[in-house]
Amino acid sequence: MNDSMNRTISTCILLVALTTASASALADPQLVLLPKVAVTVRFADLKTETARGAHILYSRINRAAVEVCGRSSGSFYPTVARLQKSCVSATVDHVVAQLSLPTLTALHLEKAQHQRIMAERQADNQ
Repeated sequence: MNDSMNRTISTCILLVALTTASASALADPQLVLLPKVAVTVRFADLKTETARGAHILYSRINRAAVEVCGRSSGSFYPTVARLQKSCVSATVDHVVAQLSLPTLTALHLEKAQHQRIMAERQADNQ
């Protein structure tokens, strides 16, 4: 399989993953936000084995996850903001796992650990 075919397959997997992960993360019937059907993230232009390429792809995945999960009005509805954040996180987790790109996975694990540390610090300060 050539590189172009791999990226096409990966793009399809990414598209399906964004749709399914967001739908399952937003399964709460009380939630006002509805996920979009699908968002395509293209990355054929990136060298995903490099740190720079992985960072750019990770950013694209995050933006797509926010788009799929919807934007919340967190200042007025903290529960909706929390659910939206949870949807984005679950969607990114799922997509990164599905793509199975070592540099992207390492970056994701690093960012997830940083977010856990920051959340713990914030909880300690309250």
